Amino acid sequence: MSESRPGHVSGFEYRENGGYDKAQVDSFITEAKKYIAKQKNENQLLTQKLHILAAKIQEYQELEREKGTLTEQCEALRRENESTAAATEALRAESAELEAGAARAKAEA
Repeated sequence: MSESRPGHVSGFEYRENGGYDKAQVDSFITEAKKYIAKQKNENQLLTQKLHILAAKIQEYQELEREKGTLTEQCEALRRENESTAAATEALRAESAELEAGAARAKAEA
């Protein structure tokens, strides 16, 4: 016989001599333990995944910093190459002038 009493737990049969059916309570406790164990396992897995993701974020942040450094280095090399190319072109022009002057001097001599 199920009756409603103050503090009565829904789904459990209250016995006439007081208290609840031991088999029902034991079954509930067993299921609750299984549920708690499952939740703890899931929590551990999620915590592990969280640590992995945090490590990946740090790794990607480091890659971004390296990318910035490499970009700056590439830009510096590009400017250096432009400067070297301009200097080379100036030297070629000067060399051509010297060769022309040497040719003229040879022709005059």
